[in-house]
Amino acid sequence: MEVNEVRHIEINLGKVCNNHCVFCMTKENDSIVFVSAAEVRKEIYAYAEKGFNSLGFLGGEPTIHPAISDIISYAKEKGFKKIHLVSNGRMYSSMPFLRALIAAGATRFSVSIHSHMPKVEDGLTLVNGGFNQKIEGLKNLVRCKNEGLIKEDISVNIVINKKN
Repeated sequence: MEVNEVRHIEINLGKVCNNHCVFCMTKENDSIVFVSAAEVRKEIYAYAEKGFNSLGFLGGEPTIHPAISDIISYAKEKGFKKIHLVSNGRMYSSMPFLRALIAAGATRFSVSIHSHMPKVEDGLTLVNGGFNQKIEGLKNLVRCKNEGLIKEDISVNIVINKKN
């Protein structure tokens, strides 16, 4: 592996989510649980040993995993230079929570967006006020980027389906 080569892997932390999207396929699954922090650490360790240096967490909703900060810290400790979260962005509306993720080692953030209209977003996710939380979360991400706390990208994933 070249010195600057990025070797990326993604780990799904489970299907648990704080949204209830009408188009979600996982809601039909009765065994929706988080992957245990111990199992995630085993995966992180194994990928670190294989020379991976970039890691993404996705789900469900990775930011509501009860051990997310510890998991991110462990990944950083194991040498991952890039740690990416793919999220619905609602939890980033809490600046202390977002700052804790950044302090733990999160370097890149992607937020899924279902609509630019609050009524449509909230209707698709079945969370009243979810759109406003997401927008506040995006504003907090930009604040942290402007403060120099986030060095990597902030991106949005536009989710397209028949309902939007």
